[in-house]
Amino acid sequence: MLLLIFGLAVIVIAAYFVHKTAREYGRNATLWTLLTLGLGLGLQIVLPFILAVVLTFIFVAGGTRNAVALQEKMDTPAFYLDIGCLLASFVAMWLVLRYVARLPEDPDVNRPPPPPEF
Repeated sequence: MLLLIFGLAVIVIAAYFVHKTAREYGRNATLWTLLTLGLGLGLQIVLPFILAVVLTFIFVAGGTRNAVALQEKMDTPAFYLDIGCLLASFVAMWLVLRYVARLPEDPDVNRPPPPPEF
């Protein structure tokens, strides 16, 4: 539970900084903020849930029928899934922030015209 709260706090902070940075560099701040929120929530909440459901189906197909035994069998993999997805979310949001902080390329207005053709 504490990891979820920590992860959600990081999502909010990263979204704020992405929005602020995108606006400063003339990018579409709303789009980049929504992308950051989607990556953060998708990798921290949706992906671990889907992977845990798949892993549960695998354990049930393997012969684990008792609910208590299934829960005990899922404890360790679920913890590692949460940690891995949390780290993947941090990396993804950092990469978005790094891309947004890059200076956009200027159009070629200062280049001299091409030489005339003969």
